[in-house]
Amino acid sequence: MPREAYKHAMEFFVTTASHVGDDQWDLPGLGEWTVRDLVGHTARAMLTVQQFASHDATLIAEVPSSVAYYQRAFAGEGTNARVAERGRQTAQALGPDLPSAVVRIAGEVSAFIDTLPDDHLFASLIGGITLVDYLPTRTVELVVHTLDLQAATGIQGDSPRDAMLSTLHLLADLAVDTPHAGRLALLATGRDGWDEPFSVIG
Repeated sequence: MPREAYKHAMEFFVTTASHVGDDQWDLPGLGEWTVRDLVGHTARAMLTVQQFASHDATLIAEVPSSVAYYQRAFAGEGTNARVAERGRQTAQALGPDLPSAVVRIAGEVSAFIDTLPDDHLFASLIGGITLVDYLPTRTVELVVHTLDLQAATGIQGDSPRDAMLSTLHLLADLAVDTPHAGRLALLATGRDGWDEPFSVIG
């Protein structure tokens, strides 16, 4: 179920963030982000579920699937720069005690989605999308960026099985429509890697 996988992904993130040391927040996190910025960006995978939940009766499901969401979200120019800046801004807005902030947000969001039906529409930045299609995209963000956080800090912990299954399923669905599908299949079956990283998202 998308909502259970999403809840477990939140727990994975919250637990990892709670183990970040006081001296680690300004360390390199991912790309141009510090660890603090990375946690701020990852928290948006929870915050937007609250922010984008719409009660506009005229909203329609313009985005037909989780795959379409990612394909459209990264189609425009300057998307990565905007994402990076929103991550920094969110980290600042959540205040100095990020672990406590993400615990609070996760609790609020978990309770909130229990009040929504599967076909509830979210007014995402790229159009209306149902809960069952939006939550898997947020699960990907939580799982992948929690793994990034672990890599940046040395914190260890396994992703919940259902959250990882949801993540890999969506990434595979995205990969088949990119030139990287074959590379991903070979990497997943023990073949040699490539010198240059690749992404099936954006």
